[in-house]
Amino acid sequence: MELEQRLLRQRVLCDFVHTRGDTRTNILIYVRSTGTYTTLNARGPEVNEVEVKELLEKIQALNDAQYMIISGSIPRAVDAGIYRKIVEIVRGKGAFVALDADGDVLKVGIEGGPSIIKPNMHELSRLLGREITDVEGALAGAEELKKKEIDIILVSMGAKGALLVSDSARLVAVPPKIKVGSTVGAGDSLLAAFILGHFQGDGYPNACGSGWRLEPRRR
Repeated sequence: MELEQRLLRQRVLCDFVHTRGDTRTNILIYVRSTGTYTTLNARGPEVNEVEVKELLEKIQALNDAQYMIISGSIPRAVDAGIYRKIVEIVRGKGAFVALDADGDVLKVGIEGGPSIIKPNMHELSRLLGREITDVEGALAGAEELKKKEIDIILVSMGAKGALLVSDSARLVAVPPKIKVGSTVGAGDSLLAAFILGHFQGDGYPNACGSGWRLEPRRR
């Protein structure tokens, strides 16, 4: 309820499924003297079948959705196929669906055919079952995933930049060297900016931001 009230005060429209448990709180501790971070992630509330059904019914009732972003971890005891169900429902309505998840939730979710996925290097490694540490490896991995009926693969790579693979483009972004204050939310910001650019009708380089270069496609 507190989260909902905060959003409403900022004039953000909400339509929550209320659960018995409280929304989890994650704490990030930054030590200035060492420049290190410690993240304390709380366990989320348990969600029952009735609450999951209510969520799916809300999504099924959407009639004019153009875009949907499905992201984050899922509550305990919820089946890993929940995101696949949501992807299938919304794609069936003709919407552009972004999936940003990790582990089994992502692996099963992509079977629903999302429009775009946005893994980071670690998530991409877990998804493909092999370690990926450089741009070439990430490009090869994205090309492999492109065969799974995913329209766009957008990979965030931290200081190495980002890359995008689609039917019509193979792009790599090389970022400027900066002093990193915090990486929290960086991948979320990348995806949000891309969705905005896509909605505005920008081409892929503009939708992703500046500093992108075209890469030759693999044969």
